[in-house]
Amino acid sequence: MRTRSSLACGAPIIPSLGLCDALRIGPDVSGKWESYRDAVLLQNPTTPGTKNAIRTALNRLWLSPLVHVDPDIAYFSSKHNLLTPEQKGLLQDLAFICNFKATSDLPGWLSADEKKALRNFLEADPVITQSGGYTFQIDGRNVDFSPAMSMPNPAAGWDAIARVFIGWLGNQGWALKLLNEMSKCRT
Repeated sequence: MRTRSSLACGAPIIPSLGLCDALRIGPDVSGKWESYRDAVLLQNPTTPGTKNAIRTALNRLWLSPLVHVDPDIAYFSSKHNLLTPEQKGLLQDLAFICNFKATSDLPGWLSADEKKALRNFLEADPVITQSGGYTFQIDGRNVDFSPAMSMPNPAAGWDAIARVFIGWLGNQGWALKLLNEMSKCRT
């Protein structure tokens, strides 16, 4: 007999319990750690970004006994990706902790070494223990997610002025284009 599994994405958490096997519990990761525009200028840490995705997933691990927790994907490719090796490693470790491994790297983008790392990741079955609030042991290796747990600092000085200005721009038709250009200035 074939069993079916279901993954809810973008669904309200509590009403989804018991209706699906797995639940996407946070925002999309992205090829950069955090968007200065979104996190600081717009004070919106809910947009796609690796730091925000890690923070959200770790704070929702309590759901694990109730539903399979999907933290989104792990990256292996360096192409079209601004994450440091350490940041990519945190995503991979998060996937181990959640026991939900996925990637959306295109095979053509992966070097031979990256393909090997992806294969090792998919085949791995590490022993995991939580050693602190945001620290874990993964096969005896210490992993600390604390760098991803802080919320963005509130805008101050010129950033606060820019935030008011950008809020006004949000009502203008050409604002998204301008904001997109601004996001290219800082990572």
